[in-house]
Amino acid sequence: MKVSVLQQFLRSLAAPLQSAGAAKQANDLEQTCQALEPFAEQDFAHLAASLVQAQEFHQTKLLPMLKSKSRPSGRGAERTLNDAQLQHLAQQVKHLEQRAAAGSETPRAELAAELDRLGLENLNKTEAITLAKEVGLQTRVRTTAQDVLQLLRRLILEGRESLQQPAQSSKPVDPAKVQHLAQQVRQLEEKAASADASLDGLNTELDQIGLDGLTKEEALAVAKELGVHAASRTPATELVVLIRRSVLDRKEALETARV
Repeated sequence: MKVSVLQQFLRSLAAPLQSAGAAKQANDLEQTCQALEPFAEQDFAHLAASLVQAQEFHQTKLLPMLKSKSRPSGRGAERTLNDAQLQHLAQQVKHLEQRAAAGSETPRAELAAELDRLGLENLNKTEAITLAKEVGLQTRVRTTAQDVLQLLRRLILEGRESLQQPAQSSKPVDPAKVQHLAQQVRQLEEKAASADASLDGLNTELDQIGLDGLTKEEALAVAKELGVHAASRTPATELVVLIRRSVLDRKEALETARV
């Protein structure tokens, strides 16, 4: 039986109530029917399950969708959280941060347990990056969902100061370092032309040479050494992407030509 049948029944009671002078009760019934409208085409079993989830959320403030058993598995089956759900998670994390920063008597272990109960380990990368931005954390091109989880744990247990690197004065770029990195990238460019090289392998080797640790000035110098077009105002993270693309684009072009 569909919920729409229940709506019809409830609305059928409105007229007798109005006649009996129970206008408020009749109005309450109509509001209930309107609240049921999103479920009109569902059967009673689905409505009951939704009410159970709503009650659980009311009690725990945890999103049922972030429980590992609630998220579908298999290729193409992944669901993503909407903006409201991610903002709710961000508020929960901020609340934990505020409690920790205020010198709460709550032990750090208990705060960590509350963080664990949010189910953040079940976020996909896009959700995790969005959550990190919502709570004011910086991420990089290669930041993973697991990286974000570690950052959030440090935020709660060690404080925001532990995540903020002290401002460093601009240092002269070491030409030898730039030349060495440029040579490593060129070697990977040559390797990308080989049939034996894979995109995953090239990505791994690019990670290993430490491009993410470059300052903006160093990244710009390496890009220019490689002949990669980049403006002086380009952020360091984008410069690193451009340098990586000089290798990966070559491999992708080769694979496309073979198809």
